Order: sequence, then C-alpha cells, then structure tokens
Amino acid sequence: MTWIWVLIPLAAIAVGAFQEWLKFQEKTARLGNSTRELGQTTTSLRESISSLESERDALVRRVQNLEAIVTSQVWDDVHDRPAEGFLGSRLEAESPPKQDDAEIIDRIARRLDRS
Repeated sequence: MTWIWVLIPLAAIAVGAFQEWLKFQEKTARLGNSTRELGQTTTSLRESISSLESERDALVRRVQNLEAIVTSQVWDDVHDRPAEGFLGSRLEAESPPKQDDAEIIDRIARRLDRS
C-alpha cells in the first residue's frame, strides 16, 4: 500500500501533461485555419497578378502598334504632314488644295515603292 503514494504525483504529472497537450492541439488548430486562409489569399493574389501581367502585356503590344502607326511615313502622308515631324500649326499656314482620294492613294503608293 505504500506504492499508492507514488501514483498520486505520477497521476498529477500525467494530468498536467495532458492539459498542456490539449492547449497545444487547440493552438495548432487555430494556426492551421489561419495558415489555410493565408494560403488561399496568396493563391488568389498570384492569380490576380498573373491576369494583370497578361493585361499589361496586351496593352504594351497595343501601344507599340499605335506608335508604329503614328510614326510611319504613311500616317504622315495621310495627314499631309512632313515626315520629319509636324512643324507649326496647320491653321497658321494656308490650307492646301483639296485632293481626291486617287491622288492621295497614288502618293502613298509612290512613297511605299521608294522604301
């Protein structure tokens, strides 16, 4: 019967260890939920970044196409401006005589044949 006194401290230690284990499990469950939420947020942010990058690339290509159109010699011919750039305002100069479409197309074709 003297051995029963040994079991009382061992039982107290076992109960204390079990309580600590339960606290640890609760903390792990809370952290697990927040970790899953963080993972979902990260995944959605990566998808958003990917879609924004593809949209940005499309816009860059579009701007490059527009720059190519505006800086081409054909654009200058159609708008009756010199190829070096627009010098002065058209309102200050005399308005050029009206040309029909055939003359404009002929002039553009000659310019394209030279290049």
